[in-house]
Amino acid sequence: MRASASESLVVRVVGRALPLLAFAAIAVCGVGCLMADGVLDADGGGTLSVVYPVPPATTEVSQRSLLQAQGVTVESLTISPEHTASAKLRMADVSALGKTVVFKDVKVTRSTEGSNGVLTIDITTADKALKDKDIPGPKIGITFPGKVLEASEPGVVAGNHVQWNFPLSEFLSRKSWTLKVRYEAPPPSASTTTSPATTSTTVPKAD
Repeated sequence: MRASASESLVVRVVGRALPLLAFAAIAVCGVGCLMADGVLDADGGGTLSVVYPVPPATTEVSQRSLLQAQGVTVESLTISPEHTASAKLRMADVSALGKTVVFKDVKVTRSTEGSNGVLTIDITTADKALKDKDIPGPKIGITFPGKVLEASEPGVVAGNHVQWNFPLSEFLSRKSWTLKVRYEAPPPSASTTTSPATTSTTVPKAD
């Protein structure tokens, strides 16, 4: 069903206002305000669990419209009395994340280097100066389908998991961040491996 002009206008206005509203809410609410925990599947799909601040009077309906897009479904969504949204997203391909309004400034790409997989996340920030150096910022964690070989700073690697924790002032001091991870790609599953063609031999009947 096609959205009406008024509905499209609301989405555009909220999309423009969201980064500033989220920035203000993060600055107020302190520790643990913005967290993202993702799982990358071997086939390129995955899930993302996010916790982030929202303005007062925010509804689940409004947030759902900002989180879902083609290739991105909202598996669960709640909003706490403390004005914090908690959601779990399912993506058929993780590169679809940037199609959502909330993550329109995030670009996710997958590639390969030899036999290894590479995940690159490009983030455009609000680029705001912040004097208080003690306010915690985004916490981003990703679990990969194979052992992590290297990750961009300040990522901390533990097996097949990478965790980035940013002070908010550091995160906003740059216009953009590139988070890149190289990991051991698992071998193709049996279902995706091409099997040799089956041949049959007909034994001629004896005269």
